Amino acid sequence: MGPVLREHFVRVYEEQLVEACRERGLVLDGDTANHVRRSLGRVAAKRALQLCHILRIEDRGYRQCLPADAA
Repeated sequence: MGPVLREHFVRVYEEQLVEACRERGLVLDGDTANHVRRSLGRVAAKRALQLCHILRIEDRGYRQCLPADAA
């Protein structure tokens, strides 16, 4: 994964993390429990991977969209 795609992914991940928090009526701060932070991070990562066309999730299966040498 090149630096441009990595930066784009990180930006989309952070946006999705904020969105996941908002959907649950939460705010990430120092008082957020670790298990809640990890759960929201997994949701944000899954969404970001799909939005950046890195991974496609269909029928409970995963399909890598990047060429093998780019992953």
